[in-house]
Amino acid sequence: MTLRKPAPATHAALTLALLASLLMASSPTVAQTCNAPAVWPGIGPLLSGTTCGGEHVADSFCNGIHENPGPNFVVRIYLNHTATAITLIGGTAGFDPVMYLANGADSCDSATCVGVGDSGTPINLAGIPPGYYWLFIAASAQNQTGACGSFALAADGDLSGDDIIFANGFDG
Repeated sequence: MTLRKPAPATHAALTLALLASLLMASSPTVAQTCNAPAVWPGIGPLLSGTTCGGEHVADSFCNGIHENPGPNFVVRIYLNHTATAITLIGGTAGFDPVMYLANGADSCDSATCVGVGDSGTPINLAGIPPGYYWLFIAASAQNQTGACGSFALAADGDLSGDDIIFANGFDG
């Protein structure tokens, strides 16, 4: 039996199908909130979900610069030195998602903004100190009030999380 390399269009379609299946496998079933955030990377290297059914965390993000017209998906992440960017992949019809990275030492609903991104602009993590952060997925200000939808995120680099050292010296 001779194996052939798939045609470029077929290869691209297979790649997208594989990505979609990975995203669905890592997808939480309900929108996450400040009191019950998704934990990334605890759910895998890719993350997908929906803002539909989520809480409306704040009327705006980043010191009032970015309006927040709909419900949000809240993620708690630990950044280390090896992650370089967080990329927002797509959205659904009628929902143009944006993401906001905020200081994890602050309260979820009033955290200080440290990064903004959308499907064309990843959040660059260079220069952001290691530690815990909030990541909010929201509808862009151009969306209608109450707009919600699905999204996917990917990390460029390792979001391996906080390294736990036990009393016996072994890593957790």
